[in-house]
Amino acid sequence: MPGARPRRWRRKSRAPSRGGSRPEGGDRGLRCYDPRPVPSSFWPEARSGELVAYLDDAELARLLDATEVAEAGAGDYLLHKGSPSRSILLVEDGEIEIIDESLGDMVVLGRVGPGGVVGEVGFVDGQPRTHHVRAATACRVRRLTRDALLGLGQSDPRLFAKASLALAELMARRFRAVLAELDPGRYHRRGRSVRVRSDRRPSAGPGRGPAARAGPPAVEGPRRRLSTPLPKDATLVELRPDALTFRTREAVLPGTPVDLILRLEGQPLALEAPVEACLVVDKDRSGHVYHCRLDLNALPGPDRQIVALFISKGRGSPQLSPPAGK
Repeated sequence: MPGARPRRWRRKSRAPSRGGSRPEGGDRGLRCYDPRPVPSSFWPEARSGELVAYLDDAELARLLDATEVAEAGAGDYLLHKGSPSRSILLVEDGEIEIIDESLGDMVVLGRVGPGGVVGEVGFVDGQPRTHHVRAATACRVRRLTRDALLGLGQSDPRLFAKASLALAELMARRFRAVLAELDPGRYHRRGRSVRVRSDRRPSAGPGRGPAARAGPPAVEGPRRRLSTPLPKDATLVELRPDALTFRTREAVLPGTPVDLILRLEGQPLALEAPVEACLVVDKDRSGHVYHCRLDLNALPGPDRQIVALFISKGRGSPQLSPPAGK
């Protein structure tokens, strides 16, 4: 018709599917679940080692060619807290330990043996080192710098991918281990849940007066489940690794029955021990405890870094009293 407006044809567009391809059988619902199992690793593991597990012999040789070899004697420091993070250390022989001195005393947080890796956090984000790293025994390590790893991205992309993903998996495992420590539902699932209280006092030291150390414990944690059943009136007091330091034997636990629970490599171990011979505490002039730890040499079993959990068969936290004759 003359003077009529032309008709505009609009093509109907089909809305994109959010769930990928449409399922067979005409089901228009979203497919959000894939029943296929997720592989635990990107490549089959060829050897043991936190950074080299995916590497074959030729790839391992090329990675080692990109590293620098260093040897240290027992007690030598390999990394210092606060120093720039430009490299990662691969332990080839011997044992090294991670050291913290937040409270002014050296505390061993963990040990790493052959095949282990340290310094991965600063290596990835470029921030200063968070702890000291010291040789626990005579050791031999491999130093891989950030520039060397980035160079592999240009010269050997497959090796770079395998090493980078192994490093990412290492950080994921250690992150999950921290979550397992903090999550009360995943820590120990047997037994009764009890309240965790830290007997740690502010580290002002004995010469700064008792006011800063008076009052209730400085830290209260979540409820955790222990593998050992406890009586209803039991109180759990946790002595964290940074508080397990001492200078003098100034107090012992009283003669009331006390269970000692130790964690060795994350596993609980309940045992009866002469706690009076094992517990070492430090007190200020007003009688407040500001440092407390176990004397590892007085404990039965292997001599290694542990976290001590004391359970008092009574109300309140364990009462510390001076030894006889003092």
